Amino acid sequence: MIKRFLCSLLFLGIATTGVFASESLPTIAVFDLDIPGIVAIKRSEGEVVEYMLRTNILTDKFVTSIVKSNRLKVVERSRMDEILTEMDFSSSGVADPETCIEVGKLTSANLLLFGTLDNLESSISEKKIPYTSKIRRTGIISAGANIRLVDTETGEIRTAHTASITHTVSLEPGQQLQGAHMQEALDVLVSELTHLLLDEIFPMKVVLVNESQVYINQGANNGVSLDDTYDVFRAGVTLVDPDTGITLGTEEFFVGSLKVVRVDAKMSIAVPYNLVSPEVPMTIGDICRPQRALFSESQINSLFD
Repeated sequence: MIKRFLCSLLFLGIATTGVFASESLPTIAVFDLDIPGIVAIKRSEGEVVEYMLRTNILTDKFVTSIVKSNRLKVVERSRMDEILTEMDFSSSGVADPETCIEVGKLTSANLLLFGTLDNLESSISEKKIPYTSKIRRTGIISAGANIRLVDTETGEIRTAHTASITHTVSLEPGQQLQGAHMQEALDVLVSELTHLLLDEIFPMKVVLVNESQVYINQGANNGVSLDDTYDVFRAGVTLVDPDTGITLGTEEFFVGSLKVVRVDAKMSIAVPYNLVSPEVPMTIGDICRPQRALFSESQINSLFD
């Protein structure tokens, strides 16, 4: 009982550190995401309806999601518009490294974020429910987007990611897809994009190893759930292309796996398993990534029975 109480105090103490460290957070400037002006909604009877999507809706959702993460400071949109107007640049015109560096200086941003909504398509399917006279109607919305993260110190693209989602909606007889359903799909897409962005800037890492428990630096705010499993890697040497001198990445060594047993808003506690060797324990700074399907759920659970 005492041990559990001390563990809880330790978790609480760690979870609250950094609350007043917002000044040290990186600053990001988010440019309006490029999107198609019209989206086609195909209905089961063949009718096509055009749905207008304003440019700043998706950008606003993305900015709000980033702000809620409490891990980045975001340049105000009004400040962005003011600077771009002064420089006589549109958001799509900010592309070359020199311009990105200049925008970074003017906005005090460490990172610039550009993106494009690649597709947003909708359809409605109708299937007869077996042994009944009823029809099951389902709205299907698929969306995809890409983002590019630019380092304002060098003006070079730091990384690029693509996300795609499929959102389904149960519809009543005669009901059609509405704007609200589109907004729900965009929310799902933005959540995925935010996770990709934060994982790039702040990889999930081990922050403490305490006896048989491992503390990681992400929690419910970052999409971590109870019983999630992760593979843990240790960074090795930096890999550099011998011809171009460009940094390619970092060598990594598999250390073991983790299963989440407790989730807080900002942090989680996990227990290790599948260690490569007892002589190579997990340590602070090890990187955690969602586990690939090397083990079935029943195999993982059997390790903790």
